[in-house]
Amino acid sequence: MLMFLASDSASCGENSTSAIPKKYVSAVIKCEQRLKLAPDNLALRKTLVGHYIKIAQSLKSDPYEAIKFLHKADLLEPDNQSVTDNLNTIIRKMSKNPLSFSDRAEIAAMARRQADFTTAIGEYLRALQIKPSGSMHEQLGDIYRVRDENDKAIEQYIKAQSFGDSKGLEVKLGQAYQAKKDIVSAVAAYAKAVAMKSDDPLEQEALVAGWEEALKSVLHQDATTPLDSSAQPHFDFTDLSNRIKGAWLPPKRADFKTAKLSAKFSVDGGMADLKIVSSSGDSSFDRSAVRALERLKKTGHGLVLPASVVDGSTSTAFTVEFQHIIGGPKIVLVTL
Repeated sequence: MLMFLASDSASCGENSTSAIPKKYVSAVIKCEQRLKLAPDNLALRKTLVGHYIKIAQSLKSDPYEAIKFLHKADLLEPDNQSVTDNLNTIIRKMSKNPLSFSDRAEIAAMARRQADFTTAIGEYLRALQIKPSGSMHEQLGDIYRVRDENDKAIEQYIKAQSFGDSKGLEVKLGQAYQAKKDIVSAVAAYAKAVAMKSDDPLEQEALVAGWEEALKSVLHQDATTPLDSSAQPHFDFTDLSNRIKGAWLPPKRADFKTAKLSAKFSVDGGMADLKIVSSSGDSSFDRSAVRALERLKKTGHGLVLPASVVDGSTSTAFTVEFQHIIGGPKIVLVTL
């Protein structure tokens, strides 16, 4: 919960602070402290919203400071009509139109520059209610990532993708996934960014380096984790499938294609007898599948299998299906 004295009174101008009646300051501090102990207490939330509105109304001479408190109220009760009405009134006092997408976006950008992320988020969300915007979803994602709210950042980046994907978006998505320790998803996002070839060789090199760094996390994690054969008599192919998926860079226009390969994987990470069993009909798609396995082989541990899988042999044969259908890339592994 945002503490009133610790954050807002420190950031308010001297005149703004003195304009707030002391009774509201005291009431807000008490409510915030109680709400920290009982965050789901609806009555407390409603009371605190009321105090924030009164404080905003007392700051008529400083509309921007008033907006800060109204957005705090908005976070607690997003559907409170009184909060909306007061926001609209204050924005009009700033000689702006509360129904204007560009005006709300301008207020959000100003708040962001001042690191007032609560107001920035609130204004971006209000602007998006007026008009959808991929760039605004991306900016929202950036703010959430700064606040370490990575699930919300990912949600916004995915919404931004619906307006058109880009290398930058995929990199940000990868960074958000990486921050929440979802390395497999991070690798997949970086791989998509790498596949969107950059005209700048330095940028392309940086993209590849970021993708490889994330990929190492997946590979080392799986290769160094011992498998107790007595506790896990049946090998779960999920980890190996995810490693292959992370190393795969499918070409553009890859949708609705499947290539089936066969190969022998060994306990030391080696690979032999690699061949295409069933072509996708697209040579670039087939080559991308072959390169994914070859790329993992070069690492020396990307295709490592625990000895329990091969029953005393040095290797075992698999078919590997590289599918790119609705929902994105998918790897299907089957032992022969």
